Amino acid sequence: MSDRYEDSRDAAEASKRRMLATLDDVRARLRPASLSREIAEKAKGSLADASGKALDAAKSRPAATAGLAAAALLFLFRKPIIGVIKRLTKEK
Repeated sequence: MSDRYEDSRDAAEASKRRMLATLDDVRARLRPASLSREIAEKAKGSLADASGKALDAAKSRPAATAGLAAAALLFLFRKPIIGVIKRLTKEK
């Protein structure tokens, strides 16, 4: 009976140590610094994948890329461009 008791106690102690080790791992993963680091790494990987795909698409369609860039620039500078056009038409 004593051997069974000691074996059970040893097994319980081993289970307790494993559970406490797992709990320490969970606590470490749930720290705000760990969570933010993990999120940043995932975002960095996703951004690298997306930028690689965008670069490949731009290389395969340079005319479309140039057209898109020109449209974006026209949109961004629309107010100054409209001002110049208005000034030019008033002078005539």
